[in-house]
Amino acid sequence: MQGDTLTMSSKEIAELTEKRHDNVMVDIRAMLEGLNLSALSFQGCYKGGNGKELPCFNLTRDLTETLILGYSIPLRHAVVVRLRELEAQVAKPVVPALPDFSNPAEAARAWASEFEGRTLALEVLKVKEVKITEDAPKVEFYDDVAVAEGSHTVKQIADMLKTGRNELYRFLRRHKVLIEHGKDHNLPYQVQKTAGRFTVLEEPYKHPHTGKITLGTRTMVTGKGLIFIRELIEEHNRVELDRVE
Repeated sequence: MQGDTLTMSSKEIAELTEKRHDNVMVDIRAMLEGLNLSALSFQGCYKGGNGKELPCFNLTRDLTETLILGYSIPLRHAVVVRLRELEAQVAKPVVPALPDFSNPAEAARAWASEFEGRTLALEVLKVKEVKITEDAPKVEFYDDVAVAEGSHTVKQIADMLKTGRNELYRFLRRHKVLIEHGKDHNLPYQVQKTAGRFTVLEEPYKHPHTGKITLGTRTMVTGKGLIFIRELIEEHNRVELDRVE
């Protein structure tokens, strides 16, 4: 639950549909962009096996059903059944039994449990306040990039993200953002251009040996593309970006 709204996480959708979580995240981003909805409004996190917080999306029922309409019939059925189970859990909240206050020992235990619960709630609130403070620079980054005009070269983006140009190219090719082989090597796939993350700049190019002037192409990254790349790096671990192949 988020407030009064029932949601399902992308992690659970991936488990129910037996799809890779990173692929489900890509599908969700494409869906939200197609619906002109901000991905930031649905971002959440979950704890991985090593206890580290990892990014995910929390979708409302209508967005969950919209997403899985593109999946197979058995997968859609599995998610719909799970949504019904979640609704049933919300509709039938567990009502705790009242302690027997005529029994001093039981009354003392009840008081201790209530005190413990209030203390835990205060600790959770403190953690949330710290998280908001820590995330403030990131939110500011997204706000600045979202309104940025123009586009940047991959080298400029690599400098912003404090990595190397070749490392960033390899990372984007590995995750099927840029084309790996052929005459369109290092150019963005059409879905990336359609999403407004990348553009292709055509410019005159002088061959270093023949001196012949031809029309060359260069991949340019938009503000939306920079946000997308940063989220992709966070999702797949920074170590993967910087590793040498």
